[in-house]
Order: sequence, then C-alpha cells, then structure tokens
Amino acid sequence: MILGGGGQLTDRSGPWGFPYAIFTWFLLAKSARLKCVVLNTGAGPLINPLSKFFITRVLLAADYVSFRDEESQALARKVGFTGPCHVFPDNVYGLEISALCADSPKRRDQPLVGIAPMPYPADPPFDAKKDKVIYEELVAKFATFASLLSRSSYRLAVFGTDIGADPAAIQDLRTKLEADYDISTQYEPIESLEKVLLRMSGFDYVVTCRFHGVVFAHLLSKPVLAIAHHPKVTNLMSALGLSKYCVDIRTFDPRSLADTFECLVNEKDEVKSRMDSTLKNYKSRLRVQFDELWPAKVADSLSAVGVR
Repeated sequence: MILGGGGQLTDRSGPWGFPYAIFTWFLLAKSARLKCVVLNTGAGPLINPLSKFFITRVLLAADYVSFRDEESQALARKVGFTGPCHVFPDNVYGLEISALCADSPKRRDQPLVGIAPMPYPADPPFDAKKDKVIYEELVAKFATFASLLSRSSYRLAVFGTDIGADPAAIQDLRTKLEADYDISTQYEPIESLEKVLLRMSGFDYVVTCRFHGVVFAHLLSKPVLAIAHHPKVTNLMSALGLSKYCVDIRTFDPRSLADTFECLVNEKDEVKSRMDSTLKNYKSRLRVQFDELWPAKVADSLSAVGVR
C-alpha cells in the first residue's frame, strides 16, 4: 500500500479526519501483511497531540518512508518519528508532459499572464466575519495587481488548480476586475489535470498561490511568481532558487508585486534556465528512487513495450 500525494500528513481535518483514516488503513494493511510505503509526502501542520500520535504510528509502521522536502522530514522528527527516511521531490515531477511543452506559446506583442487566485483563509477554524474581510481585501489586491499588468500591456487569463475551491475565488476576481477596472479576463472551467496543464502551456507567465500551481509551472518551464499561503510554497520556491519571486499572501502589496513581476520578466531567461536545471535533477532522482523501490515492476513494464 502506497501513501502518496502532497499534504497527507496533516491535522487540518482534525485528528479524527486524515490522521485517523491513514492510521486505520495502515493498521489494516499491516494486518494483511502488505508492504507499506509513505512516498514523498508533505507534512504539516501537525499541532493536535492525537494527530501527532496517529501520524507517528503510521510512519513507524511503514516499510519505507520519504518526504518531499526537508521541512516535512524535520517536522516528522519533531513529533516523534525516529525511523529511517529519505527526501525526494514531489511525485508529480514524475509526470511526462513533453507533448504539452512542445506547444509553448510563440513570441507575441502582448504576453499572456495566467493568474490563479484562491480562497483565503482556507483552513479551519473560521471566523466568518473576520475571514470575510480578509478574503475581500485579498480579492481587491489581486484585482489591483492584475489591473497594473493590464496597463502594462499584458493580456490576462485566470485559472485554478483546485477544481473544488478555486472557481468561486476566480469568479469573485473577474467580477471585481470588471466592476472596478472594466477589464475582461479569459477563463475556461477545467476539470482534469490534462486540461489544466494544456491551459497553462499557453501562458507566458504564471502567478499562483498554490504549491502545485508552482509545480505545474515548473514542469512546463513557465516563469512563476508565487503568492504563498503556506510554508510549503515558500520552501519550494526557495528550493528552485526563486525566493525573490515569492511573497506572503497575508502581507503583499499589489504595486510592489507588480514591480517584482517586472523583475521576473526582465530575468525570464535566467529563471527558465534555473527551472530547467532543477527539473532535470528532480526527474532523475525520482527515476532512481522508483527503480530502487520497484525494480521488477519497472523491468516488466519496459519489456511489455519492447524496451530491454
């Protein structure tokens, strides 16, 4: 049994949500004498003592443990995990999307910027009155930033990488831009990973709040500006050598953000080179990891397609 995905080791749902569910699955798997693998997952937040107990028992029960970043590994150690473990890139870097990368946009007079807002605050507990004010201020700042890009002759498109939570924020941003700045934006609802990647492949630049928004931009070699809502986004941008293009969602100023974006544009060649180098490294490390974990299955798969 493989526990993959991004932020699995978290207590955002409370101890009886994700932590207990994962603990139960691992308990059943071990009872059935299955090999259990925790594969390149993220960790945190982990605050509740019972959540820490469940997650620690999951990690100790696993036959193999790896995290997607050193910060997640450190948190697991802090809450009590003492077993052997590794750090590898997020599993999504194993995706092969060369066909989409081949359809990169041609040079044009008005570069297309893809902007991906998100609802924030997004994690419980919620304060309906206070959080509504924070969210409306965030949408207003996004709209101001987008309007500054529009005045600088950039074309705008909005998109999301969370098909459940993002559409409402996208619509609020589009409404704000139309009402306050008379700006229309491109938007196409998309409900699959393939369509998200295909949509993003047409952008010249990406502005996103989400971890996997940054990852998808990285996979597609799109210069990316991150508005971080969580340390995992900040940590990823740091690992890519792009910390100067990462701001905090709580405190960013839209006009300063527009200046940071212009810096990204001016240094796009250097940024793309750095992104391509780290992408090659991440993919290589994942291939080595997967081959070591499942050598027989890899060999069988290659043989089935005529590769020896």
